[in-house]
Amino acid sequence: NLALEAIEDGAAKEYLLEAISGLSRITNIIRSLLELTRYKKLSPPKLININKSIEASIDFLRYQAMCKAVDIVKNLSPNLPMIPDFGLDSVFSNIFKNSLDALDEKGSITISTVLEHGFIKISIRDTGCGIPKDNMDRIFEPFFTTKDMGKGSGLGLSICYDIVKRYNGKIDVSSEPNKGTAFTVYIPSGDSK
Repeated sequence: NLALEAIEDGAAKEYLLEAISGLSRITNIIRSLLELTRYKKLSPPKLININKSIEASIDFLRYQAMCKAVDIVKNLSPNLPMIPDFGLDSVFSNIFKNSLDALDEKGSITISTVLEHGFIKISIRDTGCGIPKDNMDRIFEPFFTTKDMGKGSGLGLSICYDIVKRYNGKIDVSSEPNKGTAFTVYIPSGDSK
């Protein structure tokens, strides 16, 4: 950063800017990897309320949603059972962030929770650009990203997949180009209803 301030425009300055961008990407990857391992060490895990976890994740990205004029619609079922905390905040934050990135202006993200057949079903649906069919089989692969260099590490959805598997849950995705994407997360509730 000091060199950037002292150097004239030219090739050397461009190389320094590329180096800073690369360092930023490395930092994001390391943060994501640390996030992935953080919850494996907690035992026993604390119990959380899924709706409160969703609200906290929305609050974290609310300013970005406001700047894009994105409507956030919530249909959260009350009285969901408490579940162990294996990192669901990261799941919701990563999916919300991807939804916001997929929206240009004036789209919407709809979040719903419901207790269904022994699972807490969390649905996050956006009206964004969608995921091309060619990429659908790869979205949970570590380091796979379609974002520009420095804008994504390719670990977000991989982390989501790993965290949901810790619950013996599952995550489904459906998407249509230019019509949006829906992520549905199923977490066992501990109930047999």
